[in-house]
Amino acid sequence: MAEPNARHTPRQGNPFHMGFGGGPSRMMVPHERPKSAAATLLRVWSYLGGQRIGLVIVFIATALSTIFALIGPYLLGKSVDEFIIPRDHNGFWRMCLLLIAVYLIGTIVSWIQQYVMVGVSQNTVNVMRRDLFVKLQSLPLRYFDAKTHGELMSRTTNDIAMVSNTLNQSVIQLISSAFMLVGSLVMMLATSVSMTLVTIITVPVIGLATQRISKYTRKFFAGQQKSLGEINGLIEETISGQKVVKVFCREQKALQEFRAINQRLRESSVKAQSLSGIMGPMMNAMGNLSFAIIALAGGWLAMDQVITIGVIVSFLNYSRQFSQRINQLANQYNMVQSAIAGAE
Repeated sequence: MAEPNARHTPRQGNPFHMGFGGGPSRMMVPHERPKSAAATLLRVWSYLGGQRIGLVIVFIATALSTIFALIGPYLLGKSVDEFIIPRDHNGFWRMCLLLIAVYLIGTIVSWIQQYVMVGVSQNTVNVMRRDLFVKLQSLPLRYFDAKTHGELMSRTTNDIAMVSNTLNQSVIQLISSAFMLVGSLVMMLATSVSMTLVTIITVPVIGLATQRISKYTRKFFAGQQKSLGEINGLIEETISGQKVVKVFCREQKALQEFRAINQRLRESSVKAQSLSGIMGPMMNAMGNLSFAIIALAGGWLAMDQVITIGVIVSFLNYSRQFSQRINQLANQYNMVQSAIAGAE
């Protein structure tokens, strides 16, 4: 929130500073942005660094939940080969109890992970909000004269809320998905290299599509946040100065300004949400395609006795986990794009 270098000019959007003599509009004051998204992420990470103990607990809990999630498919494949096909009822029931214990412990660890991360994110946002308010108190008067009250309120409420929601939801998903992707790949390679190659055949397509789409989504999310701040500023000052608007017959002018900003907000929001909404269905389609390819290739190899039925069962579960995590990474990446726009 650096001080603008432009010369002091009255706010054109403020009813109390109508500026009938003319002057540059307040909406034309440029917003200072970080040079790169990486710089913004590093600064947000510096705030998260103050919650080291909580982050360590989250990383450990994430690793444990990933391990338990990876053990499940392995035990399923083993139970098919060693107990279901040989019709070993006693071994089958023992395996069922073991699977219940594994999934139950994994669920408890995941709950601890989520609980601690909520505390970490809220403490982080608490510090960010405090620093933002302290910064506002130290800025010169000309800065506030170049910004509407509603725009500043949008920075301290909407943008901070966007960062808070991302820290609550996306950070833990990103860490968990990264752990699960690596773990699933290791387990699949340890089980069958040929089936692993079949499983990851769709990954390059997904990566290329995600890169192309994310190139545009960040720009539209940034425009959405900017227009949101402008419309909040116009509404706040128009309503608080409604008497002055009436006295100077500025109703139509206020309506025109509102329609223009509202139209920009609608256009940027539609583009941002539409592009980000493509990711989910596309990832699901790629996941289903990968699932079908694995079932077909696995069945062929099983008939040639290259692999067992249990290996196919394990791989189908690992491939589902693998595709789901890629899907989550793609979806969370779009949410991170929106949060970066708010953080800027």
